[in-house]
Amino acid sequence: MHRSQAFQRKLIDWMAHRIHLVYLSPYSPELNLIEILWREIKYR
Repeated sequence: MHRSQAFQRKLIDWMAHRIHLVYLSPYSPELNLIEILWREIKYR
């Protein structure tokens, strides 16, 4: 997550407008449907 003051100010502004960030891990194949398909094809 960005720690700069500019980003923190923007984050507060977004939260005031009910915009929330969702933090995802850098590699999340379970959230990427095509990765599930590729795994299925690979092991068939």
